[in-house]
Amino acid sequence: MRKELSAISTIVLVCLAVPALYCENDNSGGGGGLGTPPGPPTNPNPPDGATDICMNIDISWQCSDSDPLTYDIYFGTDRDPPLKQSELTEAHYYPGLLTAYTTYFWKVVVRNKYGYTTSGPIWQFTTGDKTYFWKFYTGGYIISRPCAFDGKVYVGSSDDYIYCLDAETGALIWRYPTETDVWSSPCVDNGRIYCGGMDHYVYCLDAETGAIIWAYKTGGWVDSSPCVADGKVYVGSRDYYFYCLDAETGSLIWRYHTTGEVKSSPCFDSGMVFVGSDDHYLYCLNAYSGSLIWRYQTGSTIVSSPAVAEGRAVVGCCDGYIYSIDINNGALIWKFATGAEVRSSPCIHNWTAFIGSNNKNIYAIEISTLHTWGEQTDGEVHSSPCVADEKVYVGSCDGYLYCLSIDTQHLLWKNQLGSAINSSPCVYNGKVYVGCDDHYLYCLDAADKNLNASGYDYNSSISEDNLSYDVVKRPHLNHDYSKRAPAKN
Repeated sequence: MRKELSAISTIVLVCLAVPALYCENDNSGGGGGLGTPPGPPTNPNPPDGATDICMNIDISWQCSDSDPLTYDIYFGTDRDPPLKQSELTEAHYYPGLLTAYTTYFWKVVVRNKYGYTTSGPIWQFTTGDKTYFWKFYTGGYIISRPCAFDGKVYVGSSDDYIYCLDAETGALIWRYPTETDVWSSPCVDNGRIYCGGMDHYVYCLDAETGAIIWAYKTGGWVDSSPCVADGKVYVGSRDYYFYCLDAETGSLIWRYHTTGEVKSSPCFDSGMVFVGSDDHYLYCLNAYSGSLIWRYQTGSTIVSSPAVAEGRAVVGCCDGYIYSIDINNGALIWKFATGAEVRSSPCIHNWTAFIGSNNKNIYAIEISTLHTWGEQTDGEVHSSPCVADEKVYVGSCDGYLYCLSIDTQHLLWKNQLGSAINSSPCVYNGKVYVGCDDHYLYCLDAADKNLNASGYDYNSSISEDNLSYDVVKRPHLNHDYSKRAPAKN
């Protein structure tokens, strides 16, 4: 009896093994399980047959298999495209900068961990002449910085409107009319949009519909951009006041009088709010009472908006300096001379402040060591940098959008748009949004690789003449530096 059972077991095992032998060369497409080929690639991007496609598109596809897959990509202008790259591990491929008005053909061969393959169909698309995904025309130049959230992008324009667009397609969702230019940058919070207008108003709109919720009238232009924190809206006005409003109702909580126009946008940190003024002072106010904690006098107008990190506030000034101020007592830590007005606002990331200057340079300043690198452009840099995925994005009045690598400290690419870029970029879902003086809002690939470019290390030109200190070069600070980013080799 035992021998009979053994024989039966052997026959069963052989029968189970046979189908796998016959499936080895079956490329009809399955679920990617043991002994079956993977499912075919689907959902090509760009879609099959699409036209007017961006010349620096990153093509992609989808596969439903849960097993690890690799991909062979065939790409070219022939209807039977040649193999370009094998064993890709991610479902996308960058073919390089393409030629305008050209039809490209491509297919993907999927391979699973068992060695089985499935070939997809041959797809095609035709390029246009653009190096961006989309652009949306407004009736005026755009200084406002776009704000992207929940599939939408919001921006103001000098054509008197606040716009809401579909972040993926650029289609208009709604627009709200103000009485004059909108230079202020929208802020999204709790389903609402907060934005200033040159008609003296601070607006609160429904983020979905654009319906007005409330509007508060100040005594001057509001090109300062609102900051929302703890149920309060902080914003400056050219009537010399800095305002704190109730975010729900728009009622005045307090206002602080400076002796100059407040074009700078505020920064909130640890119950304090920081803002610059045309009266040459950087102010630190109690965010809840509006009382003055300290103020620091610079040499000129402050249009730049402060950024706070690691116990210090960093801000640019029209006297040509970038200042670092101790937030606890308002004492100067250091100031960095650029030799031209600094209207750009800093962005601080991992101990490095990124900021532009009217001397046409983009600076990266390590805020404790003052190690400095950057990139020289061909125009004044009013635009404020944005950091995402270890890349720095910033516009210039030379009409280019620049992308710098933080890891290599070099320029990755620059993309020429239609005119000077005074707007500041915003990065969302792998795309970068920026306004331009040609009246368009642009959407570009944040991973654009369309130029071979090299960076410039400003350390070779930095000397003691670039740095100015009130007392000592490296004042001791009672701050915890244990979270400092490790130095790069």
